[in-house]
Amino acid sequence: GLSDNQLTGSLPAEWGQLASLVRLGLSDNQLTGSLPAEWGQLASLERLYLSDNQLTGSLPPEWGQLALLVQLGLSGNQLTGSLPPEWGQLASLWELGLNGNPLTGSLPPEWGQLASLQILWLRDTQLTGSLPPEWGQLASLVQLELSDDHELTGCVPKELQAKSLNGVLPPRCSD
Repeated sequence: GLSDNQLTGSLPAEWGQLASLVRLGLSDNQLTGSLPAEWGQLASLERLYLSDNQLTGSLPPEWGQLALLVQLGLSGNQLTGSLPPEWGQLASLWELGLNGNPLTGSLPPEWGQLASLQILWLRDTQLTGSLPPEWGQLASLVQLELSDDHELTGCVPKELQAKSLNGVLPPRCSD
């Protein structure tokens, strides 16, 4: 990896052609610019770490095509916009970190299809709306962190009540 190397500049769209790239670690640098939509073509990518940079722009819907992706770290950037419903197609994903980004909008019901998801960090964001009942289907989920300062509406599906949930949560759904 190239983590913690004072790297500057932006993420090259051309890297989307690196068909055999499996792991890319660029956390803790001073990278700027946006997340290239072209990286959705990284068919072999399993782990991508971009936390703690100065990345801006939105989360590319095209990244929902990363069929083998298991870990995606994007915490501690300046990413904006909403959570792409298309990311619900990330069949292999088990850890997703989005803490500390000024993301807005609601939690996509489609993310309830993330069958492998174990860890989801959404702390210190500006997400609003309700906790989708569909998220009750997240059978593998172990840890869910939500923001303390933005109350979600709705209720927590009973399937999620046994999980490790942190942050300000709506009340439990009654039977």
